[in-house]
Amino acid sequence: MSGMTNGARRGTHGDYRGDCAGSDKRYGFQAVFAPCERVYVFESPIDLMSHASLVNAAMGDTEAWKQHSRLSLAGTSDAALPFFLKQHPTVKELIFYLDGDLAGLEAAVNLLRKYQGKGYSALIEPPQGKDFNEDLTEKIRLEKGQKNAVKMHKETVI
Repeated sequence: MSGMTNGARRGTHGDYRGDCAGSDKRYGFQAVFAPCERVYVFESPIDLMSHASLVNAAMGDTEAWKQHSRLSLAGTSDAALPFFLKQHPTVKELIFYLDGDLAGLEAAVNLLRKYQGKGYSALIEPPQGKDFNEDLTEKIRLEKGQKNAVKMHKETVI
């Protein structure tokens, strides 16, 4: 890699995680819709994408997620955020959607204080579960359970 991207590897079995050689943490995983005044900030790309799916479901619109830009930090370090803000000077508001575990909550509080001190409007909105991917998978599980219950009810009525 040339240092112009950020790459991460995740295993499908166990807890394997690692960054690709030459990865540059300043380039977080981004979904940008310019010009943006608000950016949603996540720990991981999967949480960013899961949150976008939850927004679409809540709004009943597959394009709803495009109303706001999103950035994944690839962890709790803010290496990507100053770089992102420099590239997007129209951003005035940061919403931290970091994980609901101790590391995520502590990082969110530290980032909130840091960026409020720099003049940004900032909020913390933690997930209901551990992270937004867990929230999405729980929503899907509940919806499947409701569909199965309706199907079983129809079968018993007939």
